[in-house]
Amino acid sequence: IKVQRNTVCTKENIVVGAGVQSLLHILCSVLPDKKAVYFKDSSFFQGKAIFYDHGFCVTDKIENSDIIYISPSHTNNRGDVMTTPERLELISLAENENKLIIEDDYDSEFGYFNRPSPSLQGLDGGRNVIYISTFSKLLLPSIRLSFMILTDGVLNEYKKKFNLYNQTASKTEQIALCQFIRDGHLSLRVRKIKKLYAQKTKQLSEVIKKVFKEKAEIYISETGFVLWLKIKSPLSIDEIVKKSRAAGIAVKPSDGDSQIMLSCSAVPSEDFLKAIEGLYNCIFE
Repeated sequence: IKVQRNTVCTKENIVVGAGVQSLLHILCSVLPDKKAVYFKDSSFFQGKAIFYDHGFCVTDKIENSDIIYISPSHTNNRGDVMTTPERLELISLAENENKLIIEDDYDSEFGYFNRPSPSLQGLDGGRNVIYISTFSKLLLPSIRLSFMILTDGVLNEYKKKFNLYNQTASKTEQIALCQFIRDGHLSLRVRKIKKLYAQKTKQLSEVIKKVFKEKAEIYISETGFVLWLKIKSPLSIDEIVKKSRAAGIAVKPSDGDSQIMLSCSAVPSEDFLKAIEGLYNCIFE
């Protein structure tokens, strides 16, 4: 992680847990002076619920917050990535206004078409950014291994209470993952997955262009493995989603911009043409 994401820390700053939510429960208990949190991605309801449960105020205005919770490698449901100048601007804002940033580095491993941006934590030098990430998406969802890198100030508060918390992550899985990383298998797996899904995303895009021609505009997510389609049809998005699902094609509507999402992750490449033709037919025929 220090190599791939330029994080700055010692081993003492790292806390391991079984999933991001379990780590947030711990984090909320060691942030006594920070009581208002702003979420850049308003759809992260699970995270909001944890802060609510610990007595925090969740605000929709960044200027009213003590904490900024952000996923810069996946800022919205389209998978947009925060640029480096935007990251530096946010770090400057937090420093000038005494705000703490929680960087949830969700999807940072899967940047297919652009060079990865450095982490907020690395750009900040680890002074005012708490970094959170997980291995579950890289390995198996059933393997609940996540970690956070605490700032030195928050680490001091954590040390006062850490004996009260039991380790939630399997020690066997931690040892196995440690060896997996040491042997270079994790880096190899990341490269393999990125290559596979970059190819599938491009293939799906080509099939859509072939079938829909000028009747759809395609937006390829910078991270993840999804495509967003803006379909030129008199039907509403709700009608398109309803017709698609009735035809056995799973699509997801976007929030407020008249697009649908298609994912290629669980669909074999050889089925792309059949699926996209089915989508076209249920909308236009």
